[in-house]
Amino acid sequence: MAHPGTSLRIGVDVREWVPGRSTGIGRYLELFLQTAPALRPAWSFLLFGSHETQFRVVGDGITPVRLRVPTRLLWDEAALPLAARRHRIDVMLCPYYKTPLIAPFSFVLMANDTIPLEITSGTSRLYRGLFRLRLARSVRRAGAIVAISHATQVALERQFGPLGDRIRTVHVGVSGEFHPRTPNEVARVFERYALPPHCVVTVTNFRPHKNLDLVLRAHSLWPDSLRRRHPLAVVGSAPPGHTSGAAKVQSLHPQVRSLGPISDDDLAALFSGASLVVHPALQEGFGLPVLEALACGAPIVASDLPVVREVAGEAAVLLPPDRPEVWADRMQDLVGEEAKRQQMSRRALERARRFTPAAMAQGFLAALETAAG
Repeated sequence: MAHPGTSLRIGVDVREWVPGRSTGIGRYLELFLQTAPALRPAWSFLLFGSHETQFRVVGDGITPVRLRVPTRLLWDEAALPLAARRHRIDVMLCPYYKTPLIAPFSFVLMANDTIPLEITSGTSRLYRGLFRLRLARSVRRAGAIVAISHATQVALERQFGPLGDRIRTVHVGVSGEFHPRTPNEVARVFERYALPPHCVVTVTNFRPHKNLDLVLRAHSLWPDSLRRRHPLAVVGSAPPGHTSGAAKVQSLHPQVRSLGPISDDDLAALFSGASLVVHPALQEGFGLPVLEALACGAPIVASDLPVVREVAGEAAVLLPPDRPEVWADRMQDLVGEEAKRQQMSRRALERARRFTPAAMAQGFLAALETAAG
């Protein structure tokens, strides 16, 4: 393992930073790179992006490198290895399961989830087979592996067997942007989006595993008068190939509002003012929206999954992700129980304090030191 005082040149694939799109991977990379240089001032961080990357972190010790090539395959297999050699990279932080066939560097593999192997809807057998082959090769070659939750580590080892001391769990931290907002701040944001106070909020990317249909169905089971007082606000944008879900939301009942992608500042205000934040996922690697909502003191109803229990503990109400009538009843009860929601808010804030950017960064840095040898 490299000593913390050793000067290392770290490459980071930041192609997740695309204008107008916010993803869990992109968010934790941003938080890591805002925190890490102060913890390892002797290190250099080179951020590798494509022609469309919007570099979101600047500062001492950070250098953006834009690689302009026509296809993703060429970027993965040619442009990145050549650039890593040219820039004398010691270790690469790979936030995806795909890594170059020939890599002139050691790398840390980020294990975000195993969803493509476990949620089969929306993907072909060929895709899943190729995904598994590529993942197996990356797992085998990684100098170190970081699972963003214990549940993800368990799932990965269930697929590929024990990984020993090469793998560690490092929880994602929560950005300081997510904290309870004042009533005036909340009111301004709700007015901007033409939302009445105390709406229900959900965050999605419209992929099948996010299970948005469950909360749409649950909300539709409410009486119209209750839906008018507590409309459902759907936050997020659909990646290529998943736009039908977003279009469906826009054509629904007027008490379902599709807000699209919004800023973290606005999202924190929505979480702070929501009657409930609901997270109906079928599977998650971590569930960053749950943590961000906790940090804003939001009362949360979420799917009863191992990873959600790991993140939220007893601060959220957990329900089976296949029972919309159960969600409808429990959500209806909670919007009418102010004392219960205040209690949930206090527990949420207490729980969120466990997930700090510094702890996440230290875990990632330790993995990079392990991979450096």
